[in-house]
Amino acid sequence: MPHKTETLYAVGFVDSNVYIVTDEKTGSSLVVDPDFQYIKTEDIVSKYDVKLILLTHAHFDHIASAEKLRELSGAKILIHELDSDALQNTALNLSTAFGYSVAFKADEYFKDGDIIQLGETEIKVLHTPGHTKGSCCFIVGNDMISGDMLFNYSIGRTDFPGGSVAQMRRSIKLLQELDTDYTVYPGHGESTTLFFEKENNPYFYSI
Repeated sequence: MPHKTETLYAVGFVDSNVYIVTDEKTGSSLVVDPDFQYIKTEDIVSKYDVKLILLTHAHFDHIASAEKLRELSGAKILIHELDSDALQNTALNLSTAFGYSVAFKADEYFKDGDIIQLGETEIKVLHTPGHTKGSCCFIVGNDMISGDMLFNYSIGRTDFPGGSVAQMRRSIKLLQELDTDYTVYPGHGESTTLFFEKENNPYFYSI
């Protein structure tokens, strides 16, 4: 499954990261968590053949440009069904709290274990609730796009609507049991690796 994962660091609200995965055989791309606060959506569409828009969760700083990207590219928006309500509710997706209004419907929903196909590249869905009810990580080869579930030395907050300490603990345990040293691309901050977090992330010792 030859693919390339590109990182647009800190281009969105509260320095959120955007990821672009491109299938090298077909040239088709998908965008994860589009929030183009500091770049133009038009520039993304002109540079990439965007076929899919995947959302790790429904918080506004990870979805703010999704609807415009869908309009310009014709790509479908996918999210876990348990975050569908937040996607359409400005209070639940926190956009109201930051003075914005972001609300729209997804085209399709995925669930844990689903395989999303992009040309010859497979993207596996790993449901990791805790930050939100529908929070997910995406596994692409040896890459893991973790959204706000896992960061370098940290994890996502659990005190927002839909958050759960108990669910986050189960999600951490799920990641602990994985035996591949994935390169982890988080929703904020620099990339890391799963094995490094297993050994150094304090939250992996407190579940």
